[in-house]
Amino acid sequence: MNSTERECIVQTVEVTLDGEIHRASYYVENNIIHARIGGHPVLSPLGNAPAADTVKVLLTEHLIQRRRVADQAARWLSRLTSAEPGRRA
Repeated sequence: MNSTERECIVQTVEVTLDGEIHRASYYVENNIIHARIGGHPVLSPLGNAPAADTVKVLLTEHLIQRRRVADQAARWLSRLTSAEPGRRA
């Protein structure tokens, strides 16, 4: 653990995506990052990068994946609702 990481102290990071601020909290214990992202616990080894940077990447990836799933669901819903009755989309 580098000298800027404080073990067992809960910290918060923020990322902005599409003009909206998103937050995640985390702490480091035994060289493991314990983050709370999207309401779920996420564990990651503490690497060479600062823990805050790692958590920001994890949060950004979570948000992008969530948006991807929502976009896919919207496309499927659009296909299902635009199909003619009795025909498959």
